[in-house]
Amino acid sequence: MKTKGITIWEQHLERIVLGIAVLVFLGFTVIQFIGNPNAVQQGNEIYTPRDVDDTLRQRADQLAARLDPDAPPPADIPDPELVSDSIVTLLAGGISPQDSLPPVNWKVGFTEVDIPEPDQEYAVPAIPAPRLVVARPYWDALEDAVVQQNEELQQLTSDAPHDMTWITAGATFSLAEVLSQFSRSDESRGLAAIPPTWYDGVQILDVKIERQELNDGQWQSQTTLDVLPGQYTLRDLINEDVDATGRGFITTQLNEPGVQRQIVQPEFYSTLNNTWVPPEVEEEGATENVALTPEEEQRRSYERRLATLRRRHADVAAKLQEAGGPLEDPDKPPAGGGGTGGGTGGGGKAPPGGQGGGGKAPPGGGLGGGLGSGGGGRERGDRGGAAGDQASRNRRIILTKNLQKLEGLIARLQAKLSELIGEPEAEAEEELASAEAADFMDADEIRIWGHDISIVPGRTYRYRLTVEVSNPFFTHRTNLVKSQHHLAESATLSSQTSPWSDPIVARQPLRAFVTGASPTGSRGEGHLGLGQAQVEVYRFFHGRWWRESFAVEPGDRIGQAREIRRRDDAADLLSEIDFGTDWFVLDIIDDPGGDPVRDKGRMALVLLQNVHDGTVIATRDPRKEYTDSERQELKELVDLAELPSGAT
Repeated sequence: MKTKGITIWEQHLERIVLGIAVLVFLGFTVIQFIGNPNAVQQGNEIYTPRDVDDTLRQRADQLAARLDPDAPPPADIPDPELVSDSIVTLLAGGISPQDSLPPVNWKVGFTEVDIPEPDQEYAVPAIPAPRLVVARPYWDALEDAVVQQNEELQQLTSDAPHDMTWITAGATFSLAEVLSQFSRSDESRGLAAIPPTWYDGVQILDVKIERQELNDGQWQSQTTLDVLPGQYTLRDLINEDVDATGRGFITTQLNEPGVQRQIVQPEFYSTLNNTWVPPEVEEEGATENVALTPEEEQRRSYERRLATLRRRHADVAAKLQEAGGPLEDPDKPPAGGGGTGGGTGGGGKAPPGGQGGGGKAPPGGGLGGGLGSGGGGRERGDRGGAAGDQASRNRRIILTKNLQKLEGLIARLQAKLSELIGEPEAEAEEELASAEAADFMDADEIRIWGHDISIVPGRTYRYRLTVEVSNPFFTHRTNLVKSQHHLAESATLSSQTSPWSDPIVARQPLRAFVTGASPTGSRGEGHLGLGQAQVEVYRFFHGRWWRESFAVEPGDRIGQAREIRRRDDAADLLSEIDFGTDWFVLDIIDDPGGDPVRDKGRMALVLLQNVHDGTVIATRDPRKEYTDSERQELKELVDLAELPSGAT
């Protein structure tokens, strides 16, 4: 290798750099073995890497010992000085120059005293059974606000419109007979009457309704109905072991405005058309024996429905007055500080046991029991403050809306009735309203009822009722002889059970009536010459009944979808309603047995066959179906719904 012209540094540069690196490495190596280059100083202590683990473990043990529940305090805490002696001295001393009177030390002792055993037996009351039991079917659509605020209703109804069918079972109950039983004695057996101080009138704690269903000709599936979701009830409380405190709570609740009525006469939910009215209870032997003309039947129907609507109007008006008066604007402050809402908006302390011993929300909670029936159905305890005020406003708004709906229905029905009988007597209306506004529990007899929303359309049911009244013997065990101690165990006395109501069929949402028929060879026999029938189909939709007529011939299916116009929030809306049935016309048979004048256009029988089951064949007589009472009722409901809303 030639080195000419290359300096010695250039020749040995690589060796020089390598040598320097080796020296530096050796220097660091020597330093690691001489002294503690990685040690750190913390305060006065020096820690090397080998000391770190032991030091951390030692500190952790010290910290754990201090966190132990039995560890001594980090500092000595001296015992506080007793000042009770000085306070006693101050209390015994006077605050005036004169000496105070010496304190009196009362000595209390207990001495066994023989309490004489009561020797008086009392007559046991027999609570009479409800009578004149009736059951009535209803159809309507729940308002959206009611469903939205009640989860149980959301499971029972489909999407809007929330169409629903239900049955209300009612009866009459004699308060006078109950009081007569309370005051009854039996001197021949040495039985005294119940002391009047043991009861304050008649208090009804529950109305129980039992239902049976007709299956294959046998009454089966007996069940006790639950109260409506959200409806106020004391049933949960009285079914438990109630003590004197619980009885006090029950009495306090029943004394609240509207609570007793909610138990005895629960209102139904707020609906679009407000079609529910209390079921009419007709006196025994009140059957009609006189034949009435169609006009007289229609007038009688209008009068009965108008009377029930007026009773309903008076009842709602009284409740609205109790709640504080009409209120339409949700943001409008209630008059007089919010009213009561018919419930315990401002309080009512729950008895011991909390939720487990309680009833459902009283009127005024949520949207007001039956009328709005929104809020949680089982709230108890203090209900004051802003929530109570809002609940009271909601109840007043719904009551106001229901009152306005009733006024509209009354005006429209009165317009129809006036065409037949003229204007009603004002005196009779005022007497009816004043009678309904009176305290219903002061009457000799009252109407009681309950609602069944668990029915299935097309099935047949019957109902009976039992009333639970407050037991005057309850909490008076020490005043009873031993043989009558059992009388004081329950908070209630059960009435005898009423008879069963007449069977009632839960109405289907679709009904068809053959109102006319022309056989072969007659006028109007149809395009095929095989005869023609006229059928009215009634369909329930959006809270009301709709009617369409169809001309059908043999082979035709009865009913089809049609577009209808309905009013919603003051606007005309088009909706398609399916009027289609499961029947088609099989044949039209001449029936010369009728009166050619009276039965003109209805002198034939119509054979119908089921679309899904060819073995099911029905014979329809237009002479009977034209005058069918159910058709007349449905026709009336359609006519009323189609009247102008401003009819007076």
